[in-house]
Amino acid sequence: MDNAFRVIFSTFGGNEIATAVGLFAGDAVERPTDPVKAGYCFGGWYTDKACTKAWDFSDPIRVDMTLYVKWIPRVEQ
Repeated sequence: MDNAFRVIFSTFGGNEIATAVGLFAGDAVERPTDPVKAGYCFGGWYTDKACTKAWDFSDPIRVDMTLYVKWIPRVEQ
């Protein structure tokens, strides 16, 4: 698709999430099902690898982008 954007979901070893494609400027990307990773809890989606800038799924897409998952080590009791 000409002028279409995509959003890649980087899960850092969690289950794979399909890339969202065919998005146009102003579209919102659909929030995927939370990924899973053994020994970790899901901590949200972020626009940076350091997971300091949380993504709001109501925000519009303006460019191709990658969203990064934040993993929180699970504390065993």
